[in-house]
Amino acid sequence: MAGYSGTPLPKKLGIKPKTKVMLVACPASVRAELKDALSGCSEGTPLDFAMVFVQKQSDLKKHFSRMQKQLAPAGMFWVSCQRRAPE
Repeated sequence: MAGYSGTPLPKKLGIKPKTKVMLVACPASVRAELKDALSGCSEGTPLDFAMVFVQKQSDLKKHFSRMQKQLAPAGMFWVSCQRRAPE
């Protein structure tokens, strides 16, 4: 899933060892790509890194309002908009 630059996804996202992370609605393919980077991380607060996958703006509002309270002052909040599969 590395983008056009060839930079690995964990590096693009800034995931480092000992980071406190939270992933919400993360697709299995993304979780697999981040597996090695996440192995040195933990869950807990304050969050250094949060990533949420949403399909609707209302989902983003719901997750952000909850997660912003858990973010460290210099914490990162990434949002990925998922497209629904065509029917």
